Amino acid sequence: MIFTEQDIENATQPLTTALITDNVDPDGKNRLKVQYPWDSDTNESYWARVLTFMSGDDFGSHFVPEIGDEVLVSFLNGDLESPVIMGSLWNNERTPPYENTDENNIRAIKSRSGHELVFDDTQDKTNLKLKSAQGHQIILDDENEKITIEDSKGNYICLDATAKEITIESSMDVKVNASGNIEIKSGANITIEAGGVLTLSGSMVKIN
Repeated sequence: MIFTEQDIENATQPLTTALITDNVDPDGKNRLKVQYPWDSDTNESYWARVLTFMSGDDFGSHFVPEIGDEVLVSFLNGDLESPVIMGSLWNNERTPPYENTDENNIRAIKSRSGHELVFDDTQDKTNLKLKSAQGHQIILDDENEKITIEDSKGNYICLDATAKEITIESSMDVKVNASGNIEIKSGANITIEAGGVLTLSGSMVKIN
């Protein structure tokens, strides 16, 4: 790549915007290529390293920008051959998934397909939600002291610390299978009720 005097002058500026053109690093280092606003549409940068909030030997965060995303780029020591992507930028074409408010209660991560991890600090409604694109979700509800696992059809398991109960509700069959023993114990009463036939079977039935 041949640099012009204008290229070098641009590189000595603190920061520049750019668009991602390639996000598959052949060396597996998660580097990216970009197209600078002062460059031609067919010209790409050198492979640029990406600033991340955690990195280590085979561990760390993994959030790779998409092709076409706008990013902020800096150059180590003003060298055009050493670009570093500082972060991603929202713009008029690629807008945030959540609207900010004066309260600023939502912190979230949302994937391209719609998977969400949402931290909600709303007063009297604080919770942490993990939700799939199809609507399956796990909710850790601190305000109501509940943990809920729910599918997109409304079937759920709820651990309710306030009511001191665990509830399973399902419109489908519920099965419990084990290769070993299954024990059911209660410090109080046990009630078994069937709207149809109640069947008990085994090689031996013991009632103490």
